[in-house]
Amino acid sequence: MDILKQTLIATCSVFLIAIVLDAPKKSLPFAAITGGIGWFVYLMVGSDSRVVYSTFIAAGVIAFLAHIFSRGFKTPTTVFLISALYPFVPGTSVYRAVYALIGNDFITSKSYALQSILISGSIATAVFMIDSIFIIYGKIKKYHLWDK
Repeated sequence: MDILKQTLIATCSVFLIAIVLDAPKKSLPFAAITGGIGWFVYLMVGSDSRVVYSTFIAAGVIAFLAHIFSRGFKTPTTVFLISALYPFVPGTSVYRAVYALIGNDFITSKSYALQSILISGSIATAVFMIDSIFIIYGKIKKYHLWDK
């Protein structure tokens, strides 16, 4: 039940984030669905023990859905991507890293800072990989390489 509750909260949060980011009205429910599915995937992969891996897989799913919805609605991918990835931004670990640094706990600070960098890198890498796949698919489709 906790997974469904968290997914519903994430879906509502992404919907509100999309409103704040001034997304087109017709895309709001689909941005929320993208974020909700991303959070569900994150929880199913295992958010507690494998945060970086879970974030990578969830960001890949979000990027894929963002591309699908952007083609369906003829809107930029970022309309769906930015709001859906918002819950994955490692703000808590950055806060904890700075807090530990202020408290002269350098080992804990280094640990949280590294976690923040790895989470950010996993998000960027997943989005880049999915974008590259769609670009390659577009080039193949454009030059009709399926027929040759």
